[in-house]
Amino acid sequence: MMGRSGPHSVVYESGAINRAMSMSGYSSNGSMDPYNIPVEPWVLDEYPLDYELPMSWDNQRLAKINDLSIQSLGYRVQAPFQARSENDYICNNLSYVLIHGTRNPTTKLVAGQIVVETEGLNHTQVGFLHLPAVDLKHPQLDDYRQGIFEWAKIVMQTVKHTLAP
Repeated sequence: MMGRSGPHSVVYESGAINRAMSMSGYSSNGSMDPYNIPVEPWVLDEYPLDYELPMSWDNQRLAKINDLSIQSLGYRVQAPFQARSENDYICNNLSYVLIHGTRNPTTKLVAGQIVVETEGLNHTQVGFLHLPAVDLKHPQLDDYRQGIFEWAKIVMQTVKHTLAP
């Protein structure tokens, strides 16, 4: 899950695209690092550029299950049928690597310098949920306790119905 999908929507992503955005990443202490940028245009060199890997969760079903709850909080739900090009940067890259890891016994990162053994993950469900930037709409989060509780229920419903469809 990741916040900041925008001020008005929740997005149940359907897939990830093999394209690494040329934006700076972060250092080990969490600050922006302008030297930490992708060297190549792809996330994993085992796939063609722009190759899509679908998530294993049913984003359409999950969006329908939570639609009324999300609307009651004043937000809309999106569940695209294909990976979105706007889902880029860390969210897309992380999803792409995780999806690959559930389908392959090893995952090679940083041009093969890091090899992660992923055998046994083939039944793992992978999905990515973008939550809205709630603090933009509710800057005084102390006054939004019930809303935060409702968001927690939405997340729990999502996890429950992902793990036990």
